[in-house]
Amino acid sequence: MKFLGDQASIIGGVIEFINELHQVLQALESQKRRKSLSPSPGPSPKTLQPTFHQFDISSGGIGTNNDFKELGASCNSSVADVEVKISGPNVILRVISHRIPGQVSRIITSR
Repeated sequence: MKFLGDQASIIGGVIEFINELHQVLQALESQKRRKSLSPSPGPSPKTLQPTFHQFDISSGGIGTNNDFKELGASCNSSVADVEVKISGPNVILRVISHRIPGQVSRIITSR
């Protein structure tokens, strides 16, 4: 049962990490909105309208017609390497750890 405890702690840590990333994303979006709305001394009011450039995953470039944003982060520990990408409503989670026999089937069946 030691493996289940390790697995639960890894998954719990990953969930906590994702929640922290989500909070960082919200803080950055809020900061961006404040910067775009605060008047700067030089430009006229017509040029203060914000333009949003978001990362385009499909082409690997910058585009303005996309309706999603991407945020990524990673965390390396002695137990597992965790990489998280948040893209719009989707979360891509990659956890690399030592192989435990039957672990994948237990994760899939527990869902």
